[in-house]
Amino acid sequence: MLSPVKIGFITTYSSIYTEHANNIVNGLFAGLCKDIYTQKDYQFIPEYVGQGREADVKQAVQKLLNFHNVDIVMGYISYKVIPELIPLFESRQKLAFFFDMGEYLPSITYTSPYIFHSSYQLWQSEYALGYWAHKNFGDKGAVIMPPYDGGYHLASSFRRGAVAAGSELMDFHILSFNQNDPHTLRMEVLLNNIENEPPSYLHALFSGPQATEFIKAFYERGLDQKVPLLLSEPMCFPDILKNINGYPMSFYSCSQWTREMAGELNQSFVSIVEGQTGRQADVFSLLGFEAGMTLKEMEPAMQRRDWKKVMEHLQTDKKRGPRGEINFYPKSGFLLPDVDIVKMNVSGTKTNTVVVGQGKRLTFDDINFREIHEESVSGWQNPYMCI
Repeated sequence: MLSPVKIGFITTYSSIYTEHANNIVNGLFAGLCKDIYTQKDYQFIPEYVGQGREADVKQAVQKLLNFHNVDIVMGYISYKVIPELIPLFESRQKLAFFFDMGEYLPSITYTSPYIFHSSYQLWQSEYALGYWAHKNFGDKGAVIMPPYDGGYHLASSFRRGAVAAGSELMDFHILSFNQNDPHTLRMEVLLNNIENEPPSYLHALFSGPQATEFIKAFYERGLDQKVPLLLSEPMCFPDILKNINGYPMSFYSCSQWTREMAGELNQSFVSIVEGQTGRQADVFSLLGFEAGMTLKEMEPAMQRRDWKKVMEHLQTDKKRGPRGEINFYPKSGFLLPDVDIVKMNVSGTKTNTVVVGQGKRLTFDDINFREIHEESVSGWQNPYMCI
């Protein structure tokens, strides 16, 4: 009898998406066509890494590889820790398969034939939205965000998109930060400035409850009648939209995937995940499902521990998943996701979404992103949306 494949799973903390790790695993087994409760082909060994600091992730990986001797390491991590992890996997010739929302551009330099990613590529959405915003609303737009969300490549990607469309002037408003009270938004001064000197549009980047707080404050000041509002894609996830019921307003955003998206494969994915778990399919179960789809083809090789064949497959594999064509190896160039530019109209408990354009996209190593790769330095380590 073959022994189960041992998967070491890095688990991060999130006060906003508390079930994100469970949802990734649920999606993974749905993609593998396994019943998570009865399957015996895989053994999971979790390691908790808090907010995903570099030292914590590195220590967890060392423990999984050297003490537990796992076959694969998986988990939701930041690209910022990859340089420290590459020597660990290459020296042991072990496979890593990570998940991320795309809060950072993948590194051009730090790639490895042992490390693969199921990425949502949020930076693509931001670039596309910035390009569209300038084309439709003109120059002198503005971006508003708290320091946390300003620590990633999302605002920079939005700006690069606007610049590519011809923008020469953009304001960046970053809220003040009180270390003793980090979750309280102090928006009064910045909203006054926006009201007194309205930009051609305002792009907001907020996470979790702060996203809801900002949207309500924007509406209550009557700014929705003065300034076109553009929200980041996560600000339009269902957990946020349900909290702004009763705020009749319109805004723009971008979308790579929704639970309701047409297509037989997406409908099948949603049905399987929700039927197995009783939970609504979300972006995290989507990332897990995509990984499961490609690993499913390699199950015989994994059972034989033929990891060379598995990694060769992952380096070239392309899949049609619920959101379209995907692949998993940065060095071969992530496939460009479809990005819809949408207008969302909130009325009562309903939100009506209309596609108003198709987003322009670029590969992460495109020359337009050189400035971000070379000059955008951030101290943030914890994954996006995990505050």
